[in-house]
Amino acid sequence: MTGMLYEKGRTPRGGWRRYYFLTMADAVPLSLPVFGLLNAVLATLFFLALMGGLTPSEFKTSDAYLTALGTAAFFALVNAYALSAGAHVIREAKWALGQLGPHVDYGDGETANLQRLLEGGSKNYIRTLLGSALAAGLIHYLLLALQAAQTDGIVNVSLYGVGSMIGTCVTWCVLLPVFASQVNIARIFAEVGRHHVKINLFNPEHLKPFETVAVTPVVCLIGVQMFYPLLFLGGQFDPWVILPGFSCALFALIFMLVVPTRGLRARIREEKREALEKVNQQIADVLAGEKSDLEGAGMMVLSNLLSMRAYLSNLSESPVQFAARLRWLLYLFVPPATWAAAALMEQFIDQLMI
Repeated sequence: MTGMLYEKGRTPRGGWRRYYFLTMADAVPLSLPVFGLLNAVLATLFFLALMGGLTPSEFKTSDAYLTALGTAAFFALVNAYALSAGAHVIREAKWALGQLGPHVDYGDGETANLQRLLEGGSKNYIRTLLGSALAAGLIHYLLLALQAAQTDGIVNVSLYGVGSMIGTCVTWCVLLPVFASQVNIARIFAEVGRHHVKINLFNPEHLKPFETVAVTPVVCLIGVQMFYPLLFLGGQFDPWVILPGFSCALFALIFMLVVPTRGLRARIREEKREALEKVNQQIADVLAGEKSDLEGAGMMVLSNLLSMRAYLSNLSESPVQFAARLRWLLYLFVPPATWAAAALMEQFIDQLMI
């Protein structure tokens, strides 16, 4: 079929591999919230031990110890949450593709193939993705270390510094594949919406899966954003610590809202225009007829046509309803509001302790 992203029976060059976080979630007989909670507990213990958070005497000041605790908690919680949320978004996208089954021009076999495509990519792609994530993590840490060395005049080679390097690399190796999987979801749904879904202007409810795919990733990304204040638990706010990860997350968030429905919106707009032209022509034909035709049955026909025109004129061209877009915007501003509240609370506590 023309335009399909994946052909039945065709294996990408180099073989196929699922996203590792999805494999982890499926391998454990636990619900995703329990899986995430278990990961959070284990990761917290690991990073606390790695960064010296279990031995307060290793730190010269209480602020340094709080910084270590906050950083360890951030690495643990953000990665545990992203692993579970990433798997949840893919499962929701697979469900949404299944819901579109009766309303697309391909069969169940192609639906299963597309659902498989949501779960990963070629081995070369996955390796490149993880390699890029590791490189980005190392570069990010080195830039922060150089910045700290210029400020303090020394290079941090402590246990905390080593733990920060490992945590930064691990975080990039978790978040980048999760964000990439969401971009992949958007790309697949954009293709389906542009070429294969059937549009019925008078029953748009069957397009609800596109709304699900556009809005669900917010659940993943908002949780990631809300953990950033932990990095500044014992020190000053440094935007360069969060800017790379926040920028990637914001890009994925906007991408997921806009791209999956882009082609579909164009098709709805075109069909709406054609339907309005036909209705307007029918209205003109009725009005151009004999005056006697506007009585009785003729008046009923005209009334129905006018109602149809009003319905089509008010019909949204986007499958994402206004309430969902409003919720998306609300979620977008929750993390910055959380950071501002945390900063105000810290200032309030500092004033009380003076």
